[in-house]
Amino acid sequence: MPELAIARQTHPASTRATTGDALDLRHRLPATWAQVVALECEPWVACKVARMSRRLERDQVRIVDQAVADAIGDESPGRMLTIAEAKVV
Repeated sequence: MPELAIARQTHPASTRATTGDALDLRHRLPATWAQVVALECEPWVACKVARMSRRLERDQVRIVDQAVADAIGDESPGRMLTIAEAKVV
C-alpha cells in the first residue's frame, strides 16, 4: 500500500480508505457501483455510502445498495445519503 500512496502522492491512510471504498462498491454495492460507472452518481457520494455500510453484513448491505441505486437520478446527493443512513440504521 505504501507504494500506491507514493504514486498517488497521498498519505497511506487515505490510500487505504479509498481502496476500501472502491472494493466495497465493486463487491458489496454492485448496483450503486454500476450507477457510478454509468456516470449517474458522483463518486464521492458512493464512497460515503460505502463507508456508512461497511460494518453491515451481506444481506443488510444489499438493502442499502438497492435503495441507493433506486434513488440515484431522482434525488439530490444529500437525500441519497439520508436514504442510505436510514437503511443502515
